[in-house]
Amino acid sequence: KADMEGALNVFVRVNSGGEPLSLSDMLMSTAIASWKIRDARREIYGLVEQIQARGFFVDKDLILKACLYLYSSDIRYKVSNFKAASVKPFEDNWDAIQASILAVVELVRDFGYNQTSLTSKNALLPIIYWVHHKGLSKSITSQVSLRSEREIVLRWLHTVLLKGIFGSAADTILAAIRKAFVGDEFGTLFIKPEIDRFPTEAIATIIRAQGKDPQVTEEFIDALLSTQYDEKQAFTILALLAPNLDYRNGKFHKDHLQPSSA
Repeated sequence: KADMEGALNVFVRVNSGGEPLSLSDMLMSTAIASWKIRDARREIYGLVEQIQARGFFVDKDLILKACLYLYSSDIRYKVSNFKAASVKPFEDNWDAIQASILAVVELVRDFGYNQTSLTSKNALLPIIYWVHHKGLSKSITSQVSLRSEREIVLRWLHTVLLKGIFGSAADTILAAIRKAFVGDEFGTLFIKPEIDRFPTEAIATIIRAQGKDPQVTEEFIDALLSTQYDEKQAFTILALLAPNLDYRNGKFHKDHLQPSSA
């Protein structure tokens, strides 16, 4: 409701006593009040702790955004997106949602990423969407037959991070990317049946239409070569240059991939 939306925004602006509350805090309260069986607060914060234990410092906002991305036609933080009917799929599918998020976190950790080198957590959401709606949470990290799928996802993640695709207007970009899986009508299907691989080409076409450039050109590569050792993108670039290392079982610091003196 518009009145409720306005009331929450006013409350956030004028609330100055005690611990500050953000709009997402208020929406979190709205969401968890609608869960009927599970203790939503404990479940969501428990998942946050599990992710943080794996070395990635996230908060409840990423979890709420992932739920919206998976099951809501509108992924923005709005009161109308957290009403009882809207959040019911979050609770109904919570076990699978949690498993999918953790599987993707494990996957990117296997790729060698950490809190510093994973420069956009939003880049995980299309991967989470794919893993969740294809039912890959138990297999994506290790199943031999999915090795090529992991390589496709890895290359895509490297590229969008290097290109800074999620640096601005993230909700707009994310909503557009989701159309690569489902088309314009979200909710009838979550993934079109003809899609059997993570749709990197379709995503690239959509990103281009949004005014972003996902293409890795010679000029872009030349620009990457000026990256300094202490910049956040350094790991991603070095990992691309050394793709055959076992990032899953070995923790490679940048100076393991390339001596800092060189």
